[in-house]
Amino acid sequence: MSEVLTLEEMKHRYYGEWLLVACTELDDQMNPIRGEVVAHSHDRDTIYDAIANHRHQYVAQQNLPRTLAIEYVGNISTAIL
Repeated sequence: MSEVLTLEEMKHRYYGEWLLVACTELDDQMNPIRGEVVAHSHDRDTIYDAIANHRHQYVAQQNLPRTLAIEYVGNISTAIL
C-alpha cells in the first residue's frame, strides 16, 4: 500500500505534475483531502492510462474501488502550454 498524503503534501512533493489519487478522505464537495498517489506524471495522458491499470489491480486483489481523483498540482498556466 502506498503512503497516504494530504493534498498539501502531494502539492509539495509532486509540484508541476498530474496525479491520480485514490482518495481516503473527501470534503463536503467531494474534493480530495488526503489519499494515496497511484500515479504521477508531467504528461496528463499517462494519468488517464493509469486509471485502467489501477482498476485492474483492485479487481484482481478483490478490493472495493475507491474514489479516484485526477489533480494537477502546479501552476495551471504552465500545464496548458
